[in-house]
Amino acid sequence: MGHRNTLSGHIQEPWYVVGSDRSIARLWHHNRRVIRSLPLDDEWPFLTRRMMSTSPMWHSGRAGLVNTTYRGSVIYFGGSFSSLHDSWSEWLDKFESLLRRLYWEHALVALETEWMGQHVCRWKADLNMFSAEEPTPINQWTFTGPRDFK
Repeated sequence: MGHRNTLSGHIQEPWYVVGSDRSIARLWHHNRRVIRSLPLDDEWPFLTRRMMSTSPMWHSGRAGLVNTTYRGSVIYFGGSFSSLHDSWSEWLDKFESLLRRLYWEHALVALETEWMGQHVCRWKADLNMFSAEEPTPINQWTFTGPRDFK
């Protein structure tokens, strides 16, 4: 019998790119294509498209709609797993593989375990590598948090 582990988090996307709104729109569309490319079903430990939700790029201007985007869209994710802590380092590898394909500023993952409490992981992108003229996804960052529970 396993232990329930609840995972939740977000990836904060850039809100400002030197250039124009077209630059940020290009990055936003790129990130959505990457999220849509995630598998619907995955091998353990799971990281699937169904775990993800994305906020709009900016306010639509339509009356009565709440603007959920201020200074950058957000990619939200979450799931409930059996004993994910046993495969935590493998899940982090999958998540960091996803981060290497995206444009982002910071990411946060919270893992709530039934018997080990809550653990938080944070990634802060090295934005010195970021350029709107020749954008490449983020591949350098600082990380804080547990890499495994063994």
